[in-house]
Parts: sequence; C-alpha cells; structure tokens
Amino acid sequence: MALDELLDRISKFPRFTAGAAASAADVAAVAHSLGVKLPDPYAHFLARFGWAWWPGGGLYGFQNEASLTEQGHDYDTARVTDRQRHRQWPAGFKPLPKDGNILHVSEEVVFLYGADAKHAGQVAVFNYSDQGGEEVARHKNFEKYLLKVIEYQSDEFEEVE
Repeated sequence: MALDELLDRISKFPRFTAGAAASAADVAAVAHSLGVKLPDPYAHFLARFGWAWWPGGGLYGFQNEASLTEQGHDYDTARVTDRQRHRQWPAGFKPLPKDGNILHVSEEVVFLYGADAKHAGQVAVFNYSDQGGEEVARHKNFEKYLLKVIEYQSDEFEEVE
C-alpha cells in the first residue's frame, strides 16, 4: 500500500485529530533540532498532518506553539525526543538511540531511525515499562509500521467513513 493510502486510512480512525501541515521550513527545523536527516516518508507525513492522534495511538511530529496551547498535550517529536533523551532511567535501563526520533510514547517508545543511521528509516519499539528499554519489535520502514498500526486499530475500532 502506498504511503498516501496508509495516511488516508489512518485519517479515518475514530476521533482522529491532526495538526497543521508542516512547511518545508518546519520539516527542516525538526530535522535540525533532532540532529538527523528525516526519512522521506516521515517528512511526507509531517507535510500532510504535522502530527496525528487517535484513541490508542498517535504519531508525534511538528506542533507549533498555538497548537500546543490549544491541544494541551505535546505532540512535537523534537521536544518529546529531547525530554526522553535526557530522562534519568533507572539503573540497568538502556538509553534511547540518538540517531532518530520518537514517534509515540505509551508503555513503549516507538522510535524512527534517521535516514543516515545504521538502521536508516526503520522503526523500533522499545519497552521501558517492564523490560528496561529492550527492543521488542522492529519494522523495516515507516510504511510497514503504519501498516501494523492500521492492522491493530482495525481489530480494535471501526473506521469512520
């Protein structure tokens, strides 16, 4: 399934909410702030939605200050990634990789490797709730991760037409 089709499917999740589309300058600022080259599919997501949220999931991205105030929750990947990178984990917990950004945080941290990283464009899932930061899943790319999200959500919720 093509990236735009995947994004179309996600936008039909119940109570789907998205930010404002990120400009090319916004995308460049996110990449600069993170210190990574963003994979093209993720940059495309940013340009389309900025960020997205739905019950049970979401994708951090670019969030301007007005949206942060309005939403009351921080969906900005650069700010969330920076906070998690500097978080004081308990002894024995593995730190997050530095060559990418966080897509989502719940009991697990969903991490996208930058386009120039050893694992370029791959999405890893790290469990920080009870497994000390161990990697518990990996997806070959952003699109494969989105497909898995769609499969999971489709099992849990009806899509809105």
